[in-house]
Amino acid sequence: MSKRTFGSVRKLPSGRYQAAYFHEGIRYTGPTTFDTKADADAFLAETQTEIRKQAWIDPSAGEMTFREFSEDWLGAWVTMRQPVDSDVAS
Repeated sequence: MSKRTFGSVRKLPSGRYQAAYFHEGIRYTGPTTFDTKADADAFLAETQTEIRKQAWIDPSAGEMTFREFSEDWLGAWVTMRQPVDSDVAS
């Protein structure tokens, strides 16, 4: 049997399995628990492939609402604007 090189799988008291992995120093867990260890292993293999192909999307990326994003963006945009010279505007 080969030793896992990416992520970990643990059996929960419920009998289901939880997959977890580290990416860029942050620990992520699977979106659900899995019926079998093989399903958890398959999730980890797919996730590792996505990371290697640079197709991985941070699962927490959608936690910010559009309103929060737009307010942050507008706030940053306003601070980048140059003050209007009143002599030029007249």
